[in-house]
Amino acid sequence: MKRFFSILLVCFIVELATGQIRHLSLEWGFVASFIIFFFTLQYFFYRYPADKQKTLVCFLVAPLLLHGTVWAIDRAMPNVGFPNIIGDVISCIASYVFTFTRSRILKAATLTIAACICIWYAAIGCTWWLSYINYGTINGRVQQKLPELQGLNIQHEFKDDNKLVILDFFSTSCGICFSEFPALQQLYEQKNRDTNIVIYAIDVPLKRDTPGMALNMVRRRKYTFPVAVASPGVDSALSIVGYPTVLIIKNREIIYRGDIYGVSKVIGN
Repeated sequence: MKRFFSILLVCFIVELATGQIRHLSLEWGFVASFIIFFFTLQYFFYRYPADKQKTLVCFLVAPLLLHGTVWAIDRAMPNVGFPNIIGDVISCIASYVFTFTRSRILKAATLTIAACICIWYAAIGCTWWLSYINYGTINGRVQQKLPELQGLNIQHEFKDDNKLVILDFFSTSCGICFSEFPALQQLYEQKNRDTNIVIYAIDVPLKRDTPGMALNMVRRRKYTFPVAVASPGVDSALSIVGYPTVLIIKNREIIYRGDIYGVSKVIGN
């Protein structure tokens, strides 16, 4: 029993340590967590071969207990970190198979599959997952009819079926929104002479905001793109769950929901 709790304690320490890495980089945090769990489990397998099942159970239970505690406190699943839980479980299973199988082919296959999972998630998977939880789509492409919007004073822009309307929704408390405004400004400078493309930053006011506050914040930073203000409820009507969110609208249909960096793939350079 003492060994069981010592292994469980090591599992918690490993999980907390890899969690700090994930705060720095979600992609490489996943890879680091996968590798650390794999080799830490290898160590315990070789040191206590008679307790391999107990060791495996400890390493499988530890991340679930830790994240389960977070779920219980926050009353919500940590969407951003969910793939890491899956990665930890796969890492433990891969380590077990690699250690106790006698087949060299199976060992090689286990390492190959593990490496492919890490490379895929770091290269593509993390971006897809973040896009899905933030925008409901892995690549930004959507087909959604534009609902009737009473609280947005740019309705005239939607009447021309040949016009692309690019809307960047933000709030005055969103640091990421302002950090991405240089990209929006660059896009505006490239396209502001194109009569078939219009660009707006759409402020969704907070209760503490004063009239003109968002526009003043934008202009103080020397940005020249147009700024409009949305009434409460416009963001939810457009299925926006967080900021910044960029929409592209054409023919009264939302054809893109994502970040500013994916816009050029839709409208071209």
